[in-house]
Amino acid sequence: MLEEEIEPIPDDHPQTSLVVELPPQLDLSACEELSDAFEHLRDTSVALNAAHVKYVGGLAIQLLCAAKCQWAKDGADFAIIDASDAFIQGLCDLGVTTAFIERGLIK
Repeated sequence: MLEEEIEPIPDDHPQTSLVVELPPQLDLSACEELSDAFEHLRDTSVALNAAHVKYVGGLAIQLLCAAKCQWAKDGADFAIIDASDAFIQGLCDLGVTTAFIERGLIK
């Protein structure tokens, strides 16, 4: 479960308070768990560690974009940190890399 993988954020990311480790496969089942975790983390600044992501699907991209918008509306920090090459490649394959960078989603 994603909720069990929440840990204190490292010192080099001082503006956020929790790190959530993303699973290697950001597919439908991972999105269900991630969506549930997001419901419990509302109003909490978070950083999603994408270091171990090997696959990112379109639904995951939509979920991350929606979460970023909600966190911005709530006034809380939301970022993706340590993105793996596969995560970045998945964004490129879906044509959203620039949008993620311009909106400050990837740190």
